[in-house]
Amino acid sequence: RGCFALNGVGNLVFIEGNMTGEMTKTFYGLQILLAEDNDINSLVFDDMLTRVGVNLDKARNGIEAVEKAVHCNYDLILSTLTTPI
Repeated sequence: RGCFALNGVGNLVFIEGNMTGEMTKTFYGLQILLAEDNDINSLVFDDMLTRVGVNLDKARNGIEAVEKAVHCNYDLILSTLTTPI
């Protein structure tokens, strides 16, 4: 068991152990936008991030992500280089 987290240089890394204590304190209340067109990936990120108290918003493509980012002050925007426009 474990969880994923962002390291100091912005890479998503796997951390062994439970998602309790420090992980929840670190991420609780963050407003994050996830730009993801793959339903499975979106579901996995949704599960991981909401478990640690993240307020997650989702966009299906780059245009939707930009439109949402213009209207909301996100703490972090997650996207891949292959997210469609």
